[in-house]
Amino acid sequence: MKLEVLISTMFDKVDSNFFVKRNIIGNCLVINQNDVEENIVAINQNKIISTKSRGLSVSRNIALHNSEADICLICDNDIIMNINYEKIILDSYAELKDADVITFLITMGNESSDRVCSKNIKKHDKMSILHIGSNEITFKRQSLIDKKISFNEKFGLGSGVFVSGEESLLLKNCLDKGLIIYHVPIVISNHIEELGSNSKWGRELIIAKGGFFRAFSKNLWWLFLLYLYFSKKDIIDSEVSFIDYLKYCIEGKNKYDEISK
Repeated sequence: MKLEVLISTMFDKVDSNFFVKRNIIGNCLVINQNDVEENIVAINQNKIISTKSRGLSVSRNIALHNSEADICLICDNDIIMNINYEKIILDSYAELKDADVITFLITMGNESSDRVCSKNIKKHDKMSILHIGSNEITFKRQSLIDKKISFNEKFGLGSGVFVSGEESLLLKNCLDKGLIIYHVPIVISNHIEELGSNSKWGRELIIAKGGFFRAFSKNLWWLFLLYLYFSKKDIIDSEVSFIDYLKYCIEGKNKYDEISK
């Protein structure tokens, strides 16, 4: 099986050092959103597609449909791969032969945390996928292509609609269409913490949560959002009252309903 790392970036200088700095030892496909004419450049076994398109989900869909690999790993440009990431991923697919998607662990600023809370390999369900970040996701490309599964381009940074939620909706779509998703609690990479990464939830992000949970569950969206408020209260902006929170959630729900007509 061939593995390919799919990296989304913007206005980046992509040369041979780009891959060395990120410990990428195998195949990599970079989608570089910028203002130059669209083109494709090869550097050894790696391919760079420059595009004037915008939006993280758009970028990832371009990568999904332009990859020629058996297994794909979703990646951002601030991820440093573990030296043995290829072996970990490919060995996992060899062992879990029925897997269409496998999620792994990443460290955040050198601190590891398994939000799925499992010491053993387990199958995902619709609740456990809510704890997965995009850089933890690998998949059999053909499984997604066959089921016509891709990222919802209304969600994710740069979408102009909702700033988050694209990875969980992708995984839910996989489960809804009968794909099998496993979680393997092994670290494959490190996410470099950036200034502001621990900023509080404000209006824009809460609106995105409202839209996301409406898309995730037509009937129970409000229950998820209430649980989220009381479980994540410490990371919600102190200037956002409970009434404000509800107002922003409903605003997000209504926005999703409008774009879904």
